[in-house]
Amino acid sequence: DRDPWIPVLIKLSQGTTPQSFARGPDFKAAAVPWSDWVLVPRLYTETLPRLGFEKPDDLRYIAALVKIGFFELLQDERNAELRDAVEDIALSAPLPPGVYSEPGEDEPILFPQGGPATGAVVVGIVDDGIAFAHERFREPGGSRVEFFWMQDGPPPGPPAIVGPLASGRELRKETIGARIGIDDLLKQGTYADLCDEDEVYRRAGVIDPRTPTGHKAILWRRAHGTHVLDLACGFSPESPPNWRIVGVQLPIATTGMPASSTLGSYIVLGLGYILVRSLAVANRLNCGPLPVVVNISYGITAGPHDGTHLVERAIEGLVLMWKQMFGVDVRVVIASGNSHLDRLHAEIAFASPGETVEIPWRVQPEDGTSSVVELWLPPRAKAGPPRVKLSVVAPGGGGTAILDEDAPPGQNRKDWVVDGAVLCSAYYDHMPSSSRGRFAVWIRPTARVDGAGPVAPAGLWTIKLENSSLKS
Repeated sequence: DRDPWIPVLIKLSQGTTPQSFARGPDFKAAAVPWSDWVLVPRLYTETLPRLGFEKPDDLRYIAALVKIGFFELLQDERNAELRDAVEDIALSAPLPPGVYSEPGEDEPILFPQGGPATGAVVVGIVDDGIAFAHERFREPGGSRVEFFWMQDGPPPGPPAIVGPLASGRELRKETIGARIGIDDLLKQGTYADLCDEDEVYRRAGVIDPRTPTGHKAILWRRAHGTHVLDLACGFSPESPPNWRIVGVQLPIATTGMPASSTLGSYIVLGLGYILVRSLAVANRLNCGPLPVVVNISYGITAGPHDGTHLVERAIEGLVLMWKQMFGVDVRVVIASGNSHLDRLHAEIAFASPGETVEIPWRVQPEDGTSSVVELWLPPRAKAGPPRVKLSVVAPGGGGTAILDEDAPPGQNRKDWVVDGAVLCSAYYDHMPSSSRGRFAVWIRPTARVDGAGPVAPAGLWTIKLENSSLKS
């Protein structure tokens, strides 16, 4: 797809609402309708406002879909209104063609009116390889899985709360019309009191062993999301507690990509989905709003690691608003330790100005993905002279020119070009959300993708940092 929908996570400026952003600001450079380039999910424009999130700054962090043309508009200095409306933005990896579908009609999201449900809680999970039909997630007569959203499963898509373009497929505990529920799928796949899980997944359209592409984690003997969900709320099906499950299966196309923040939009949208669906669970149980605990087994490897990452702020904002609106506790558990901290992260303390530190970076051979490193500088209250300079040396020589902190626009990127191809790029930008500067270094894949294209050399790369004026 030469012009895919690109998922993004956006922090809107103060006073800008999801509704006004979805309608389109007063821009001048666009040659096509705004909706051809920008789509905001109904979760933010309709569902959450109906539940009471109506104040201008209630929903400043939103997941959206944009086309390449949106970034051209954003860079156009004539579009001051648009540039003022977007305070920060982070990209996620696009989904393959054929995943999106038109959503159905909006279904009513009712505010739960019942009394307290003793012992009831909603357990949400955002992960990969969630075997929702496993016996550890069942109860007498059916499943404890109330809702399950496969974000890149085959259409028909999920309900309109995720629109305006719906991705993937949603399964529910109960059968509604022609959409068969999980409980009935379990019955159809049961023979002599034994459930054939693989048949359940085939009937549900979750897996197709005949497809040649994409990993099929649910078919493995061990799947990560299944293991984590079992640790969180797996019980014998004879006598489980009243812990209801809402699952979000991350897109297979994105879970293996190491570029920065490739899952941010999917995770934040998945969290919103779990919270809204927890209300439907409460209504089915005829009780008031339920406490929610959500496990997200994908930590943030890139970013400032100081709590100001756009994904962290979006999660925190949604959780705090939900607590205030419904008076129930919401806990989000994030993975720790999966990112090999001793090999993936480094910290530098300069002894004095003029010192140069070299960071070894071992880039693996036959890697079909890009390699990315971020270098975050300490915060500073006001602009001043450049504190740090950066350059990159490739294995065997060559590399980028020296890049200064606070390099002006047009000079804040240095490329290493070989035979007309950019093999390495270093750039600098200032991140307003954390008042910190960031260098980023990108290296082309070391393996030819689809058997074509230039490759970067594998081996020992070196990132050189020269301290101009940074004090220890």
